[in-house]
Amino acid sequence: MGHYAYKAYGKQGMCKGKISAASRAEAAECLRRQGFLPVHIEEARKVPRKNGRRREQILLFQEWSALLSAGLPMDEVFHLLARHGGKRRKVMCRFLEESVLSGLTLSEAMEEEGSFSPLAVALIHTGEESGRLADELDVLASWLQRQEEERRKWKEIVSYPLIVLLAALCFLVVAVAYILPSFAALFSSLSIPLPPSTRYLLALGTWVGAHWPVLAGGAVALVFLLTCIWRSEKGRLWKGKHFFSLSFLRKVYTARWCHALSHLVQGGMPLPLAIRLSAAVMGSDAAERKMEHLAKEVENGESFAERLDASPFGFPVVVQMVSTGMESGQLPEFLERSGSFLDRERQERVRRMQAMASPVLLLLSGGVTAFTVLSVLSPLLAAGGLYRLA
Repeated sequence: MGHYAYKAYGKQGMCKGKISAASRAEAAECLRRQGFLPVHIEEARKVPRKNGRRREQILLFQEWSALLSAGLPMDEVFHLLARHGGKRRKVMCRFLEESVLSGLTLSEAMEEEGSFSPLAVALIHTGEESGRLADELDVLASWLQRQEEERRKWKEIVSYPLIVLLAALCFLVVAVAYILPSFAALFSSLSIPLPPSTRYLLALGTWVGAHWPVLAGGAVALVFLLTCIWRSEKGRLWKGKHFFSLSFLRKVYTARWCHALSHLVQGGMPLPLAIRLSAAVMGSDAAERKMEHLAKEVENGESFAERLDASPFGFPVVVQMVSTGMESGQLPEFLERSGSFLDRERQERVRRMQAMASPVLLLLSGGVTAFTVLSVLSPLLAAGGLYRLA
């Protein structure tokens, strides 16, 4: 089901908003049944959710769950949530409260508001049906917090080698551009024979000193261009396609999906719909498209385990667990086990990667530093008779 932005004439004149429907024609029909005359309908654009927005939602769901667990009525909960938040939260809470008072369910109001993912809406709907809304809000906050924690860990893993390499590169640039040229006149006056490494670095330093404005401008322009491409729609699609081709990341996506699917199936949601909605936790458009295809195959009556085995997510342990769960009638439990197994495997692999990366980076940065220092010192040592050039 998609989301459509519309403009329509109503009893109070022109109005606009968003509506959920399977197609534009269905959206128009829904508006007519509500007494509106559609003027313009288009598919609503997805707005990327930034980390700050995600952290806000984590805090919102945690507070929401705590207030409902304390037995407060929903209208009072909305007032308290709006009072202790920013302007964006106040507007959202006011919209949700008015929508619920007008007759919509909370999940329908959240879907209409547009700030919440389909998975969040599905979990809220499950909580409404089961009478465990506070528990579902707590689960939702835990999932978002887990995703945020994973992103933070990945940033730490990537930032360490980048910082080490950047420090080594900065030292090399400073040595080539400033330190070596200051010794060039001394080497020339003493008629010291220079080793090849020193000659190459002196030539590089002279060239960098003559062209540094162009090099600096080019570096800034390159970084800006790569950043724009990385954040563009085409760049996002390229990232999704190539990241999805990595088996390690597919296991990360599959682990998230197993945990979410287990919870939705446990709540009584039909399997095809649960497959679609649980794909939202994967964080990859390419993975979500593959899951949509899998859901259609299951909806057409094909075996879940067999179609999963034929998909890019058909890791042996997951397929075996799903097959066993389908046969025993305990699919949620076995899905949870699959996700936990993949999580442990990922954590072990990341630990091994970090253990290997640290010494390699130290050797690399130490090699660059040693090469630069020896290129400066070897002519001086030769001049003092302490080092004889080969």
